[in-house]
Amino acid sequence: MHRLNVSWARIPKLADFTIDGEHSCSLLKLTSILTDSMISASPETLDQQTRDQRNLGMYLVAQIDLLAAICFGRSYNCIAKLESLLTFNLLIGIVSDTELPNVVRASFTKLLHRLWVDR
Repeated sequence: MHRLNVSWARIPKLADFTIDGEHSCSLLKLTSILTDSMISASPETLDQQTRDQRNLGMYLVAQIDLLAAICFGRSYNCIAKLESLLTFNLLIGIVSDTELPNVVRASFTKLLHRLWVDR
């Protein structure tokens, strides 16, 4: 079992966000594998490291989708907790970062909308 230490520190860009564990890497590097062709690729065609990176990247996207889901319906207690961690400027910076794959930007866009726009 892998153990990850993930921290939502105040960061200017998502590229500065890192995951520390057995193999440390930046989130930008990890999510760069999440291209449309890589997401739809059959797992049998990928080597083990690529498959693990894709799975971890999709896990992180699912976590961002989960954060968006708990803010849905103007859940003010969740919004109050998350808005101090995920500032408007941070989310705008992530959404506008063209180096990130569309699937990552889409998840953060949904979170931005539910956390800061639809209040």
